[in-house]
Amino acid sequence: MADYNGDLYAFSNVRFERPDEKSIVVAYLLWFFLGGIAAHRFYLGYNNSGIAMVLLLAGTLVFGIAAFLSPILYIGLLLWGMWVLADAFMIPFMAR
Repeated sequence: MADYNGDLYAFSNVRFERPDEKSIVVAYLLWFFLGGIAAHRFYLGYNNSGIAMVLLLAGTLVFGIAAFLSPILYIGLLLWGMWVLADAFMIPFMAR
């Protein structure tokens, strides 16, 4: 038997969640329905990269359409789409 080290929960299998712990299920739902506008990043607390993601999309659309469907539009949308897709694999790590 292990020695008691003074910890009240030393022999307990109870897991206490931190109040700031975010749900992965909610993050995936936000990614699926609102991933294009980075709602999952804002939910998980990654505000700076969420703003960058929204600015990438907005800038791509504004400059791409203003330049009358130039390659800027297609390249920007490709980068933005890859970022949204990569977030699907990164959500479990971002939720920690």
